[in-house]
This record gives sequence, structure tokens and C-alpha cells, in this order.
Amino acid sequence: MILKNVLPLVFAYLIGQAPAALEHHNRVVYGDINTGARFEQVMAHHDGFNEKLSGNFVELETRSGTDTSINVKRPPAMDVYDRFSVKMPVKIYESQTPNRCDAPSQMVFIAFPPRDDGKTTYRLFSYNYMVCAGGGEVSPSRLFEKYMEKYGSYDEKDYDRNMHIYNNVNKTFRVGVTPTKMENNAGLLISVTDDLVFKRAYKKWRLHVRKVEEGSKEKF
Repeated sequence: MILKNVLPLVFAYLIGQAPAALEHHNRVVYGDINTGARFEQVMAHHDGFNEKLSGNFVELETRSGTDTSINVKRPPAMDVYDRFSVKMPVKIYESQTPNRCDAPSQMVFIAFPPRDDGKTTYRLFSYNYMVCAGGGEVSPSRLFEKYMEKYGSYDEKDYDRNMHIYNNVNKTFRVGVTPTKMENNAGLLISVTDDLVFKRAYKKWRLHVRKVEEGSKEKF
């Protein structure tokens, strides 16, 4: 499987062409969690979560550079201007029982611009989910080897988080995989990020900010 993924890149290099981004088909839905769902819908089925952090996207993305307990990043190869993304509120919620097997441990929500009634809708942008297997008989590194046998090799590695990252998953997602040792088990912490949620929110905030800017000319 890994060789199958590498061969197109080698061929592109030999003929002098830039290879297209490799598309992966990793699983992106764990439990009953669906990215893009409204905050109220998600939390109705997942109690025991507390707000960990809140701020605008730029603030939390900057903090992610040094705080490995969070991971808020813009889509790769997308032109994102801070002028608009600084207007995007983000909330991070964390489980009271982190690293519990077969359960989410963290969720990141992005707000869309206020509606006509003044209310703001937050939608699920990314989440972490701990998948356990082997009952302690299999090491975390071996679990990840089995994961790669199923989904192929990863695109890049975040060494600070020991996270192996798959980009361009189903053309929409990024999936990070972190082998994790637990007391009586081994697990893979799966991080699922929906870039389409970000792109939709960013587009709406860009239109919203530009509309406000144009309206300001009436004051002159």
C-alpha cells in the first residue's frame, strides 16, 4: 500500500512534473461525531465537556505554535488573510476524562457571522478521538503500523505532537494520528479536521467584513 502511494510521486519527479496532491481515504467519522454540526447538536450527545479556551482564529492558531495541547491550523495551500480570520471566534472544549478509550477528548468549534436575529452559530471544525485496540498486547507504534497498512503512508509529521498527518483526505479533511500509550491499553489519538468548514466560515466572514467596510463610507 505504501509503495502504491509513492510510485506516482516518483514517476512525476522522473518526467519533471509537479505531482498532484495525493488523495487519501482515511476514516473521518468516529462514534456519532460529524464535523460541520452545530454546537448544540454535538453537545446534546456529549456531556462532560468544559470550555478550555476561546479566542479568535489568529490568536489560537498562534498559540498552537507553542501549546501542543491544542491544534488550530488553517488549511494548507489556502490564502488566508488575518484581516478576516481575526474576526472568526473559536471555542475549544475538552473532556473531563481525556484519553478515554473510544471517545472524543477535544472539540474545536468555529463561529459563523451573526444572523439577522443577532445570534451566532458555532460549527464543529475539528475533534480528537481516542481509538484503543489490542488490550495491552499491541504497542502503540505497532498499532500505527497497522493503520498505515490500511490507509497508506502519511504526508508529514508534527514532531512536537508526535502526530502523523494525512492531508487531502477525501478532498476535504486532514487527519492526524498520534500513537498513545495508556495504562492498560494502547491507542491512536485520531485528529479529524474539516477544511471545508473553515473555508465556508472564512468566506462568510470575508463577505461580512467587506459589507461592513462598504457601509462605513456612509459616515464620511
